[in-house]
Parts: sequence; C-alpha cells; structure tokens
Amino acid sequence: MRSQADRAYDLIKAKIVVLDIPPGAILDEEQLAQELKFGRLPIREALQRLERDGLVVIQPWRSTYVSEVKLLDLRNICEARLSVESWSARLAAERISPSDLHRLQKSFLHSKKGFGHNPTTQLIDEELNVHKTIAEASGNKYLLDFISPLLDLSARIWRMLPNPQACANEIAEHHQQLYHALQHRDAIAAQEIIRSDIICFWDFVRAQI
Repeated sequence: MRSQADRAYDLIKAKIVVLDIPPGAILDEEQLAQELKFGRLPIREALQRLERDGLVVIQPWRSTYVSEVKLLDLRNICEARLSVESWSARLAAERISPSDLHRLQKSFLHSKKGFGHNPTTQLIDEELNVHKTIAEASGNKYLLDFISPLLDLSARIWRMLPNPQACANEIAEHHQQLYHALQHRDAIAAQEIIRSDIICFWDFVRAQI
C-alpha cells in the first residue's frame, strides 16, 4: 500500500511537470498540506524526494521553490538519457514480455487515430509511456529509477515550448521502428532508435529556445 508521502509526491510532481505549478513558484508546506489534505510530514518528505529528482530547490530556513529550467539542464538531461536509455533499450529487446509489447502496440494504435482535443498532452504522455515501458522491460529497477526523473524533467521542458507538436511525425516514426525492433529482439536496432529519438528531442527543443 502506498504511503501518504508517496501519494503527495505523485500529486505535487504531476502539478510541476504539467506546469500547473510553474518554474520558480514558491512551495509552502502548510498550503500544500491543506490543498492536498495531507499532514505536513508527508508533504515535507514528498518535497525532499522532488528535490532529489531536480524538480524542487530547498533552501533551509529560507524557501522551497520549483526549480527553474535552463539550457544547460536540457544538455545534461539529454546526455544522461542517451547513455542510460540506450542501454535500457538494448536490455529491453532481450527481455521484453508479451504484455509490455501489447502495451506499446495499444499506445501506437491510439496515436494513429489522432491525439484528440489535447494533442500536446497526449503526445507527451505517449512518449513518456513508451520510454518508461522500455525501462521497465529492461528488468533492471535501478535503470527505471534513474530514467523516470529524467523523463519528467524532459516533459516539463517540452510543455514550455511555443510549438510542442513540431516533432510529432518523427516521434511517431521512431515509435513504429522501435516496436518492430523490440518485437524482433533486435537489441542493436532498439539501442540506435532510442538514441535517435532522444537526439531528435534535443534538437527540436534547442531550435525553439
């Protein structure tokens, strides 16, 4: 059973990643406790975890606020993702289960029908789902624990762009190629495709900031 701190972490993180709480915003423990209906201790523990993820800055005896987004952050995030996710994709190609393949197929089939009334959110959600599913399929929990915060940081940057749909076609193509590579247990191809996807993200973000 998930603790109150776990649930508070999920709720606050979601608000930060979708920019409901924007970069630089002050985070007041008491206000968050009242809003989310948790005690101060679970809120404090959640904020400490978010600081480790890079989404929150805690200044003891001063203030706690949502971290700002900088160009250097983008470079560091993408460099880390290129290293870790390419290895994760290689392992996933060797270990992926039929249920994980089915999850990916359902996601891709949904995207082919279009992204509905909120295309940016659905595009980003699909991309996160694909990358997290691959991390899970690697069978290595440490890779998943390392990759998940990097994906959340990437998603927050993505939502701040003036044209977040600019790479939609490239991403859809990468997803189809990736599914084919995983389905055929082609570890080298999966590794290269995931690298191309991350580099594509890096390039299209830099072109807009």
